[in-house]
Amino acid sequence: VRDRVVQLIEPLANAAQKEISVSDEQLAVLYNSGSDGGMREALAATAESERRQRQTLAGPHRDDLKLAINGMPAADFASEGQQRTIALALKLAQGEALKAEAGKTPVYLLDDIFGELDPTRRNALMDYLPTEAQKFITTTTVDWMVGEWEPWPLFEVSEGGVKRCLAE
Repeated sequence: VRDRVVQLIEPLANAAQKEISVSDEQLAVLYNSGSDGGMREALAATAESERRQRQTLAGPHRDDLKLAINGMPAADFASEGQQRTIALALKLAQGEALKAEAGKTPVYLLDDIFGELDPTRRNALMDYLPTEAQKFITTTTVDWMVGEWEPWPLFEVSEGGVKRCLAE
């Protein structure tokens, strides 16, 4: 099932990565099974080592996602902005997959996501967010926003409450 989910979200995440990065960044999402094939065989093969080491060496808790940008491991070669874009691309792909599977648009909760993104990526993300989805976004500033943002109500929150509505 996990492999199928990765196959479903990879093209969606790759498309989001390209749009948000405003470049031809190729995102690859690879599923690494923690049981290398069948679970029964993996547990049998590691049983003796597990008893000696007193820890489980095979199983779904060992599953991993390998992420690559332009063929290079993202953990080693992606900039902070690229890593943040990858996380957002995966989140947006997950939302698209959920919508396709369940027929319902998710609510997006995006808390302080702009820190490592340059203004180009920030604005590209805002343009890429699904228009039909409800979104709650927090940020420390909106000085970087360009374009028409009339449909976006902006509120300034200070000392735990709404201080003023900046736009409606």
